[in-house]
Amino acid sequence: MRQMYILLNLSVILFVASECVDIIWFVKSNITLLLHNLKITSLETVSVCKLSTFLVWNKIIIYVTESDVMQRKTDDTFKKTIIKKFT
Repeated sequence: MRQMYILLNLSVILFVASECVDIIWFVKSNITLLLHNLKITSLETVSVCKLSTFLVWNKIIIYVTESDVMQRKTDDTFKKTIIKKFT
């Protein structure tokens, strides 16, 4: 499932890059088409940023969860008292 998200993210990044190339080189004279392409490109850029941020936070949350589980499985009484005190 994660690979599908990454593949979709890469395809959107490639599409945004192609739109930027289209804006810079091909659509300089028609201002209406230029503004339309800029609107779509900015929306796509925000979507890519949101998806990338989600994937990064997902990795962080998985790491924190695994660390928490490892700490709870410990036999150290000091750590267990700290965990018990705060949870």
